[in-house]
Amino acid sequence: MSDWVLCLLLLCSIIGCRGVQWSLDDSPKVDGTKGQYAILPCSFTHPEQQSFTGKILVKWITGTFHGPTMFQCSVMNSTEGRYEKCSDPNVPNRYSLRGNPRERNLSLLIQGLELSDIDQYYCRVELDNTRSTMYQSPKGTFLNIPAPPEILSLSQVPGPPPSNVSLECVAEGNPRPTLTYHSPAGLEIPGSMLVPLVPSKVNRFRTMVHIPMATSDPHICRATNKLDTVEQSFLSHQRPSALVLALCVSGAMLLLGLGLFLWLKHRGTVSSCNCGYRHKQKWEAHSQPPEVPVSEIPLYANSIEAKGDTGIIYADISVKNITNDLSSMTKDGENDVCYAEVKFN
Repeated sequence: MSDWVLCLLLLCSIIGCRGVQWSLDDSPKVDGTKGQYAILPCSFTHPEQQSFTGKILVKWITGTFHGPTMFQCSVMNSTEGRYEKCSDPNVPNRYSLRGNPRERNLSLLIQGLELSDIDQYYCRVELDNTRSTMYQSPKGTFLNIPAPPEILSLSQVPGPPPSNVSLECVAEGNPRPTLTYHSPAGLEIPGSMLVPLVPSKVNRFRTMVHIPMATSDPHICRATNKLDTVEQSFLSHQRPSALVLALCVSGAMLLLGLGLFLWLKHRGTVSSCNCGYRHKQKWEAHSQPPEVPVSEIPLYANSIEAKGDTGIIYADISVKNITNDLSSMTKDGENDVCYAEVKFN
């Protein structure tokens, strides 16, 4: 080893080597799978990494270089204590740090990938929260999630005359799929119309198409992108028939009428079927003295009154030749009137 190299090493050991500069290493693109996880790698170096003992603040920014912060975490750069992985308290099972900032590893773990996660991500580190000691990746990492087409819904919606019914098909995928309608024979059905969706991170990968249902023949919605092609059929008889609807309405009205009748009867508005018999008893009580088969004592009703719907007739009855055959009988000595419970068969 030459003398000048030894001198350089000695000088570095005495005054400290300041050759380490700010740097940040990331990946320009990461591919993920819908429903799985992805790791966005990021690591950094800085001039004071051997002696820095302050706070390390990690940020991940989405969209653009100056976009919003979607995740951040801070740790103290100390060898004391155990490092606990940082995670987002709002969605702890979605975003967390895969690496250890003390080891200058800022890699981000995203779980349960969705198409809305497709975006540009920028890794940023700040030391002691000062702008003079921070660094951010200039180009960032693009997270891509290729996805075959998936038909989310196929249903009927109001449409133009004469049928006034259209078929709506909604599908998503990456690349965004194209939608066409076909007959069971495989022929494309013309007349479909692309429906614009409200711009959002989710809708940018979705397609919606309407087509008027001019016939009752089956319609097949076909979604296609470069990864795959999927189909789903819609049969017009999936709608309830007129006969089924009529039977359902009739049954509902029958149950409603029965419930109303029982409710009115419970409140006493509807009389029971023995009302004719009670009226007959009242008429016979006016026309002739009632019979008492048990005692066979002639009874004469001075006045008769039916109270309520209880089926009981109240009357003032004169009793001659009183015997003990009547049950629960009391006698009024002044008016020579006896009170008794009398049953009419």
